[in-house]
Amino acid sequence: MRRNLIFIFTALVLVALMCSCSPRRQQRFAIQKNCLECHEEFKTIAQQPVPHEPAKKNNCSACHRNHGIIGGAYLLKSVPEVCFTCHEQLRPSQLLSNVHQPVSAGNCGGCHKPHGSEHAKLHPVAPQQLCFECHPRTGFDSNVSQLHPPVQQGCGTCHAPHSSSAAMLLLQSETQLCATCHVSEGLNAAHGGIPLTGCSECHDSHGGRAPALWRRSVHAPVASSQCTDCHKPGSAVTQAPTDRLCSLCHATVQQQAQLNQGHAPVVEGNCSACHVPHASDSPSLLKTDSSSLCLGCHPKIRVGGAHHPDAGERDCLECHAPHQAAAGADNLLRAPASGVCLKCHAYPERSATVQHPPVQQNDCRRCHRMHAAGAPGLLVTAQDKLCSSCHSGVRQDMAATSVHTPLLQGKCSACHAPHGAAQPVLLEAPEPQLCLQCHENTAAQFEANSGAGYGHPPFERGKCRDCHQPHAGENSFLLNQPEGEVCFTCHATARPGATAHEHQPFATQRCSACHQSHGSAISGYLRREKPGLCLGCHQQIDDFWETGSGHKPAVEGKCAACHVSHGGDHAALLTRPRAQICTSCHQVDTPEMARAHGGIQLSVQMCTTCHDSHGGPTASLMFPVQHAPFADGKCASCHEEKNK
Repeated sequence: MRRNLIFIFTALVLVALMCSCSPRRQQRFAIQKNCLECHEEFKTIAQQPVPHEPAKKNNCSACHRNHGIIGGAYLLKSVPEVCFTCHEQLRPSQLLSNVHQPVSAGNCGGCHKPHGSEHAKLHPVAPQQLCFECHPRTGFDSNVSQLHPPVQQGCGTCHAPHSSSAAMLLLQSETQLCATCHVSEGLNAAHGGIPLTGCSECHDSHGGRAPALWRRSVHAPVASSQCTDCHKPGSAVTQAPTDRLCSLCHATVQQQAQLNQGHAPVVEGNCSACHVPHASDSPSLLKTDSSSLCLGCHPKIRVGGAHHPDAGERDCLECHAPHQAAAGADNLLRAPASGVCLKCHAYPERSATVQHPPVQQNDCRRCHRMHAAGAPGLLVTAQDKLCSSCHSGVRQDMAATSVHTPLLQGKCSACHAPHGAAQPVLLEAPEPQLCLQCHENTAAQFEANSGAGYGHPPFERGKCRDCHQPHAGENSFLLNQPEGEVCFTCHATARPGATAHEHQPFATQRCSACHQSHGSAISGYLRREKPGLCLGCHQQIDDFWETGSGHKPAVEGKCAACHVSHGGDHAALLTRPRAQICTSCHQVDTPEMARAHGGIQLSVQMCTTCHDSHGGPTASLMFPVQHAPFADGKCASCHEEKNK
């Protein structure tokens, strides 16, 4: 019993404590921070002439979620769903058949600001300017002689902003809308009593030529109110089928078209395929601008990566006649093809010394397409394929072992002018200037060597093709022949095989191992001064030059004092027998020489058995590894002393 009393007492105390804390807890969560205390940039929204209703009431939560730990202006729903919360009537299901593009795309922000604006309906700019953000000003600018009065009052006078059951978002059908301002009785009389429909067929609804907002091109009978020239009195019914009516006045057009490659609609008498009967903003009563009209039937003329400026972009009628081709022309051209091209492309190359045969023959279309192509320059195909269609040797060159880079890349025009040039084979520049434009290192050599007497004669004369093929070949560096054969063309006496011993680069016809093929300031066009040149291959020769002693001729680079460069009759490419080489500087039959060699009578054949001819660890140039008795000077251990 006592335990139950204690439990009840404890429970009552806890309830009392909870009740005493409850008001404070409610007060804690009741304290809220206003959004504008942080988002100060929006404090002026309420002062704007047209604030959004939720923003005006500081009701941010009507559109935005409250912030969490991570801040951000998070909407309750995405646009346009958040807008439909209040503007239910603008849901797609509630709209009429013709919908304004921003509305159908759910882009409410395209025309309205979300918080507030200086302009009505939260428009970001004045209503008269808002529409021009997307719609061109054509028909509204100073070039128009007369503006339609409703235009000055704003687009909303005639157009619905969101959707409409009428075309072009008109508030009513065109005829009904016009009749709200224009009394039909007077209009019928002005139009020969013909019932009116489609006012914009003749009149520009925004602005046009005074005094009746005429479109830019008006059929003569319409302009002179001679409706009965085509229509039965008081009726919209024509006196004959529409296309037959045209031939009553324009009979020669169809006759000429039938005789000289006429435009198909003209030959067939189908004038309405291209023209409207009353008025148009395009010349000659065309249904629309000539390029758009032509592309309606000829869409493929723009298929390709490159386009002629007039091909569906500017004006097809710059090159083509609308009804029939000129004499001697085809494809409705205003002149034979070359004449049409040369009207804009007055190539100075046409007077060049050397002309490309198609240019001579005025046959532009042999290489170029007229409208569009997949290759630059409106070429009928890629440059290499195009050129090889006539120059069959180019195809064979492409299969060679070594191909000139421009040819490999299909860039024939890197070297050849496509229309005409002053140089043979249509070269863009004379040789060697043409070659040096790409071969920069060679250009530096040419500048340094040419005129200074250091250039290889063919190179100095700029005759690159004396040694190189222009397109391709089976030899490295596009040489006309294997390297040695190219050199032997001029240096015939140096051909290998004439001597018993030959320098290895010479024997393998690698002349460029030692010689600079374009020229050098070093005698013999050598790549480097001696001994550096020789040490490039014979690296062991200078082993003791730094730590020991070198043979003076070798150190001074006078290799030719002992050796021939290409080939000779003596081993090691010596200029003469070994004995004669040593004795040309050293006398071996003197007493001093005998004493230095232990009293032994020396043979001139013996020098290189003990001495290195290029260098050694000591001034005597002795080989570093020596027989012990010899090293100790005890020659008698092996040799008899003949002079005791």
